[in-house]
Amino acid sequence: MAAVWYRLMAELRTRWRAWSSLVLLIGVAAGAVIALAAAAIVLANLVAMVPAWLAARTKPAVVLRAE
Repeated sequence: MAAVWYRLMAELRTRWRAWSSLVLLIGVAAGAVIALAAAAIVLANLVAMVPAWLAARTKPAVVLRAE
């Protein structure tokens, strides 16, 4: 098992820039996916809410009659 750790650490010492770039790229991609999912949820809620909001807005709260 010690040989595996030795090999892993030697690999990380020589290619740490490549590994950190890969981790950064994966993090940015994951963040974009999460942001798109959140935007889709908000948009779906907004689309569902608009008809009810328009129906409530078109009815007057007070009706005045002139007699």
